[in-house]
Amino acid sequence: MPNLEVKMFDWVLIKKRYGMEKMNELFYERVKKEKPDLVFFSIFREEFKKEVIKRITGEGKAITLNLFANDLWQFDSYSAQWAPCFTWVATDEASFVRKYHQIGYKNVLINHWACNPRVHKKLNLDYKFDVTFIGQAYGNRKGIMRGLKKKGIAIDAFGRGFKTGKVSWSKMIEIFNTSKINLNISEVVN
Repeated sequence: MPNLEVKMFDWVLIKKRYGMEKMNELFYERVKKEKPDLVFFSIFREEFKKEVIKRITGEGKAITLNLFANDLWQFDSYSAQWAPCFTWVATDEASFVRKYHQIGYKNVLINHWACNPRVHKKLNLDYKFDVTFIGQAYGNRKGIMRGLKKKGIAIDAFGRGFKTGKVSWSKMIEIFNTSKINLNISEVVN
């Protein structure tokens, strides 16, 4: 196995500190300086400027790859417009490979979500929660929580937009382990 070196560019923090324009400038300079083989993205909004990604891709010194994780509901409004910025894209929907081909984009991989079993494992902790949900409070997720509570189901929700707020990775694993049931509410936002 080759020795891989991964370097992170914390665009969220940098954008918060310096703004969008400066963050993109610093990102481009970092790529130019580091000369990576691969620049990996997982963006689903206009987190970066298209021109910057196109420039890095066009220079051809690094492969650019974006993981599109919402193609089912975001293909037409986002993925189709952004795919040409990258050398390669990955879709979470196998049936969408054809849609990429229909727009003239051929470098498509299929990606499926998974977890690391060394991290996501049974910790043999006592239950604290009947039902939990961890994720952002978008779409009708709060409504689903209210509906479950009305039916007498004790549910605790964690994440941005819920009273408890965002939890750390280790806390999330602990919540999974101390929940009788953990919900995956994967509704799409239209």
